[in-house]
Amino acid sequence: MRKSIAKIIVIFLIIGLNWAGISAIGKTLAYFNDTEQSQNNSFQAGSLDFSLSSDNLGQINLGSKEYFDIQKDGTLDFRYNITTLIIGGSDINFCNDLEIGIYEDGVLNSATTTLSNLDITNSVTGSSDNWSFIINDTGNNSSGKVCSFNFTVKAWQNDLDYTQGFTDIESTQGVIYSDGKIGRAHV
Repeated sequence: MRKSIAKIIVIFLIIGLNWAGISAIGKTLAYFNDTEQSQNNSFQAGSLDFSLSSDNLGQINLGSKEYFDIQKDGTLDFRYNITTLIIGGSDINFCNDLEIGIYEDGVLNSATTTLSNLDITNSVTGSSDNWSFIINDTGNNSSGKVCSFNFTVKAWQNDLDYTQGFTDIESTQGVIYSDGKIGRAHV
């Protein structure tokens, strides 16, 4: 009989504790209220986008000044890096003998360098940057040689590294012939 009473008490305890737990669910409420005020702060969304004035520079004559612009199409100012990549040609030595002088708004940006070593970093804060360049053959190569290359422009947000924030990459292709004559390139 004692075991029966103990079992009944245990059952009532289990039922009672469960009932207390279940009845508390409907009555548990929490309120959160917080007010913050911030003076002179603003939040803005922006975009980093740019374009090159030409996606294909086409055939370039040795010794002549050629142009391209970096147009800011987004709302954010940005930093950018211009590099070149040799993508083809008939003679790699011809490509390596090409020397480039690059000008920003008519002023020589840096010391003249080889086409394959071009590496310039700059910022856009207005609507565009105007670039021009002159390529010369320092090796005086014979005619019939071809060099194809890309100008690649990588852009990123001001005050951030290239690996952070918004980025954009554009490129434009050019072809140079050793005799300076325009022809068709086969890349």
